Amino acid sequence: MDISVGAYEPVFRMTAEQNSLLRITAKDLDDISFHYRSDRRALGFLADYDYLDTNVVQMSGKSTAVWAISPPSKDRLIQDLSGNETMSLKLAWYVKRISNSAAVAAESLDSRKVDLPPYTDRTKRNPTRERLAAMLRGDLPAGSSVAIPHFFPKFIRVTNQGKASLAAELVEPSKTDQESGWRTLQLTLMRDNVTEVEWWEVQEDCSDNLYKWLPYATCSLLVMLAFSQRSFPSTLTFFTGAGIIGSYTTFVLVIGRLCRTPFVDISFHIMFDELPYVDRILQICEDIYLVRERGNLALEEELFAKLIFLYRSPEMMIKYTDPPQEDNSQ
Repeated sequence: MDISVGAYEPVFRMTAEQNSLLRITAKDLDDISFHYRSDRRALGFLADYDYLDTNVVQMSGKSTAVWAISPPSKDRLIQDLSGNETMSLKLAWYVKRISNSAAVAAESLDSRKVDLPPYTDRTKRNPTRERLAAMLRGDLPAGSSVAIPHFFPKFIRVTNQGKASLAAELVEPSKTDQESGWRTLQLTLMRDNVTEVEWWEVQEDCSDNLYKWLPYATCSLLVMLAFSQRSFPSTLTFFTGAGIIGSYTTFVLVIGRLCRTPFVDISFHIMFDELPYVDRILQICEDIYLVRERGNLALEEELFAKLIFLYRSPEMMIKYTDPPQEDNSQ
């Protein structure tokens, strides 16, 4: 997760590893569903996910990287915050997972941009910009923070198409905030006076206690719930790699192949399997057996040559296997 101001060096960077990705239990998911028992939209969303598809992401509020901005760039940032051009704060988050198919993106991402206009009305300067500029100048007491409202997503939906957007179905609008799914973050610039190293710390504003009922909820860490869209096992990626059109085409081809198999090459053996009257052919075969038993090899050769001739001549075979005509003279 990254936080940046305009086009300047990111002020905050944090990565959640395996130890920070917590799985919930079936009971936890049932508790979440019970909380939304009167919200059909939320229940419909939760019905698409199992407890194995849901993770609680906990991230430390202390940046993993120092703020490596040069003094001239820092001065320019202070000037921009004090100027009359609209600036923006951007929060970007990335979710990586193992992908067994080209149809499932290995990385899902999204971002949230909050504009900071220079004035909140015609004459009053934006207090967020003024406080942020004062923090950068060092005019505020140590540990002072700047509140950025509607900035951090509490619920995200991770799709196979590479999106990790806000799960708006689970947002609970409060009486004073209709966008409570985007949480307020408190940004604090920390400074080591000995080494003159600067870094940022971030904390979620939990003063409304709106989501304290969630599993693993805490205000000491940045906590979000991630709902991951299910993907097919690696053994089925051959069928799902091309999407629904590819799956449908594969299904049609397989069924067509199965229906066609019994009739493949039937024209080559139908003349042997569908003879109308085989008694005469059977008589030749019995005669060959008898003369072989008597040792009359010359006659056996003649009968066998006759049999081969019949099978090599479809026209003669048709005549020879023609059923005998019934005598209707009486």
